[in-house]
Amino acid sequence: MCKFQVRSGAGAAALVLSFVSHVTAGAAAPPPGFAGPTANSLLAAKATAQDNALCSQALLGPFYWEIGDASQILASGQVGSDDSVLMRVASASKWVYGAYVVEVRGGQARLDPENDLPFLNFTSGYSNMGNMSAAQACAADRVNTVDDCMKAVPGGSQQNSATTGKFDYDSGHLQKHASLNSMGDLANPDLSAGALNTLGVPFIYGEPLLAGGLYTNASTYRQYLQRLLAGALKMSNALGTHPVCTNPSDLQHGCSPALALPGPIPSNESWHYSLGHWVEDDPAVGDGAFSSPGSFGFYPWIEAGKRYYGILARDSDGDQQGYVSAQCGRLIRHAWLTGREQKSSAPD
Repeated sequence: MCKFQVRSGAGAAALVLSFVSHVTAGAAAPPPGFAGPTANSLLAAKATAQDNALCSQALLGPFYWEIGDASQILASGQVGSDDSVLMRVASASKWVYGAYVVEVRGGQARLDPENDLPFLNFTSGYSNMGNMSAAQACAADRVNTVDDCMKAVPGGSQQNSATTGKFDYDSGHLQKHASLNSMGDLANPDLSAGALNTLGVPFIYGEPLLAGGLYTNASTYRQYLQRLLAGALKMSNALGTHPVCTNPSDLQHGCSPALALPGPIPSNESWHYSLGHWVEDDPAVGDGAFSSPGSFGFYPWIEAGKRYYGILARDSDGDQQGYVSAQCGRLIRHAWLTGREQKSSAPD
């Protein structure tokens, strides 16, 4: 049985008042087709998380979810887990490194078009590390630094001319970028201290792998998302910028094998990739949210209007666990924004 909570201090009445304050405070407009949170939003999100088959414990295993704004958690629920459980967040690390680079550069407008952008939107051609293979290699006892990690994968430091200029979802882009920017000799404690000092969030690296080495929990990742919503990080204004297409089979919407290689999102959906994070703008089921699902199922997001964040936290082995979590998480998000329980597999 799921356990759900209203997390605003004065209960449901205060939650409804918070909706009104957000709508009237000049916040960014919601995505097309979204009415915005209503008095039914909490009930709709709860019912979707509890009853939709894509959110079942049988499919997801133990998990925790929450939705909040820049200052507080507004709703949460759990099945055998909570926000304190440390877990492998895998590719949710990519969003953090992207934010780190944008922060130290002084904003997205100052990103170098040759030495930053191709690495952050995964078109640099440094795509020989893989993702799971990189994680396994970089977890080895002999690996201590960023460069050790990159060299532990054969060809990891080499550019692939066949993928240069194409989107290729690979850990090598960020690892090479870090190495080229005086981070090659850094080990886990150095990376953790760098993230804390730059982003103001106590992230911990368990592996010197920028694309997947964070070990954290929903409580800590929440701080990062709330700082984005509050405008405290320069990534706040960089979300969704410099996007590239990611579905080589989606010729109808301008992508092709010349622009992208297949990634972790099924070919029947077309998302874009921005600076270390996805833009969920599929023409059929997308709502424009920004996200960074990890291969073990950790799924953080910010909705397109940049008023609310969400997390679905779990750690499960198996294929495409990030997308499995995204399917559930986006339904909870849609229920929250529309006030309607989502009973089908696609937002309705």
